[in-house]
Amino acid sequence: LFVTLPEAKIREAIRRHCFSGGQEGLENQRALGANLDIDMAMKYMHFFNPDDARIAEIRRLYGPGTLAPGEERMLSGPVKDEMAGHVIEVILKHQAARAAVDADVVA
Repeated sequence: LFVTLPEAKIREAIRRHCFSGGQEGLENQRALGANLDIDMAMKYMHFFNPDDARIAEIRRLYGPGTLAPGEERMLSGPVKDEMAGHVIEVILKHQAARAAVDADVVA
């Protein structure tokens, strides 16, 4: 990711290129859950999402293990989207700070 990219390009890059630990096929993902040890969205989530309770909830719903009756397993797309939101927030702050730098600030 480049910190100069627009928000839409960042989201697209994450959706396309962020390696997923999800299972092959929807049926397998719903039955088995994702391999969280290799899922890059979850690794980034630990750095960019400040809400530990939400991370734990995503791990429970997305990764392997038994779900409560009526709960559905999360898929990689929504996990990547949530992680992208946190990354984009940081990058947009950086872009705003960078745009504020001018000759007076540098001097």
